[in-house]
Amino acid sequence: MKIIKKYRNILGYALILAAGIFLGWILFGGTKGQDSGEIKTEEFRAEAPTTWTCSMHPQIQQPEPGDCPICGMELIPLESGSTRENDTQLTLSDQAIKLAGIQTQRVQYVDPETTLRLQGKIQPDEREVKSQAIHFSGRIEKLFVEYEGEKVLKGQTLASVYSPDFISAQKELLEGYKVRKSNPALLQAAKQKMTNWKLSGEQISEILESGRVHETIDIKAEITGYVLDKNISEGSYVTGGAVLYTIANLDKLWVIFDAYEEELPFIHPGDQVEIRMRSLPGKVFSSEITYIDPLIDAKKRTARVRAEIPNTGGMLKPEMFVTGELTTSPETQEKVLAIPASAVMWTGTRSVVYVAPGNGDSNMFEYREVTIGQDLGKSYVILEGLQEGEYVVTNGSFTLDAAAQLQNKKSMMNPAPSGKPAGMHNHVEDGTEDHTEHTAHKEDTLMVPDKFSRQFNKIQDHYYQLKNALIRADKPAASKKAEAFLQALEGAGRLKTSLEKEHRDHWSHVYATLEEEGQKIQSAPSIDIQRKHFKSFSNAMIQAARTFSTGQEKVYVQFCPMADNDRGAYWLSQENIIANPYYGDMMLRCGEVTETLKK
Repeated sequence: MKIIKKYRNILGYALILAAGIFLGWILFGGTKGQDSGEIKTEEFRAEAPTTWTCSMHPQIQQPEPGDCPICGMELIPLESGSTRENDTQLTLSDQAIKLAGIQTQRVQYVDPETTLRLQGKIQPDEREVKSQAIHFSGRIEKLFVEYEGEKVLKGQTLASVYSPDFISAQKELLEGYKVRKSNPALLQAAKQKMTNWKLSGEQISEILESGRVHETIDIKAEITGYVLDKNISEGSYVTGGAVLYTIANLDKLWVIFDAYEEELPFIHPGDQVEIRMRSLPGKVFSSEITYIDPLIDAKKRTARVRAEIPNTGGMLKPEMFVTGELTTSPETQEKVLAIPASAVMWTGTRSVVYVAPGNGDSNMFEYREVTIGQDLGKSYVILEGLQEGEYVVTNGSFTLDAAAQLQNKKSMMNPAPSGKPAGMHNHVEDGTEDHTEHTAHKEDTLMVPDKFSRQFNKIQDHYYQLKNALIRADKPAASKKAEAFLQALEGAGRLKTSLEKEHRDHWSHVYATLEEEGQKIQSAPSIDIQRKHFKSFSNAMIQAARTFSTGQEKVYVQFCPMADNDRGAYWLSQENIIANPYYGDMMLRCGEVTETLKK
């Protein structure tokens, strides 16, 4: 009973306390309390994030938390301050910056040292090329060297010739020999005639020793080398002075480069040059510049630059295409404002960078158009748009620009946003997506010669074949397609002379990346390494497609956020259906269309 009574007392006290609190709220809370509550609620709403985004897909923005409709990651609050962005600014979370692998570098004045990449060919040393001629008329009775490319030794018999003139000369020689004591001048004149016909002393002595007239005479090789040209056949008639063979000693060769007018101030005799060729991957030959042609080719606007190289082991062949790389400076050594070439994205006539305010550690990035000057090989001179001490993004610019495009901010392909929100990239069951299409702006269009355009279309075709091989995880096929791509690329490289200077600058950087990464894909020991190099390879192709035409009515830029260890990677596709070259069947439909390039 005592226990029950005790609990009854406690319950009574609790009811009295609750009633007191309720009465106090009625008497003193009233309107004031209600107003106070509204103020606190508004303060909370002002401080609390109202927009949620994906760290890997910043274009996803929605008013409530949840999962990203693209990759399924949990959405995070959009960082404060992002609402103050203008159409040139973009803010990413720390996680997104890390996943994108964004790196920055300080803009500064540097010595104008440049790395030039020169295209050229191997040629025979002209000083070691001999024309094997006949100095009297006659008929070719027999050929002992029958095809071009055959190696001959000095003194080797090349052909046997029947010549009435030679028969008469032999008779004169034998007659002179008979009267050599009474009339030595006659013998000397007959010997001199044969010497002028390039007969050797041994051949003359053989005639005198035999004492008889030979019906034919042998033509002997004057040097050791390889036959470059054969201009005769058995039974043909030749006149005095006709060239029978062209023979070249290939122990030492020339490398002839084409250098453009604007590159010549950077090239000097004695400059060291590294020479590479696709036919000998991994081989690097060192030489130096020995001669610069004083004349400019009126059509190609180039001058010939020569280097010399020993042909050890006979690996090098005339007409091989080569690339020469030399690092040098102009005669004027004034410092210039420069940034790494990897920081510059370009499309047609516009060059774009992303600037990181402060010391390069900001989460906000600003789109900036710049005017570039001299191409220094691995960097560009900046004429307008940047100041010393600013920081530019050198890695991850593609990710930033894609995010800017999808948020309808200024970007490489969208210099004048319409103000209309960009469409969200929602996956559907068949792998297709909604996305924004971009047509190149008129001012961005680069007019290139038809011949170059056709060759670039071939390059794109080989790119798609390589991509399809990676989708199938077919390493041998990918290596073979990479080889075919490089052959087409080499053809476009030879057409570089047909481009205007600005176009050549853009093409040179794309060419260098495509060549380097294409060679690595071709020689990679595994499909995983091939896919690793396909990322940079595709980035270069995307830039080239934006600038030099897609070659088709529509080409799709696609992106997989999980490729390259969750740093993401892009590729080009002829279809808007996702087929992932970085994973193949493992995650065939992982990805999204971020952009559509229209012809």
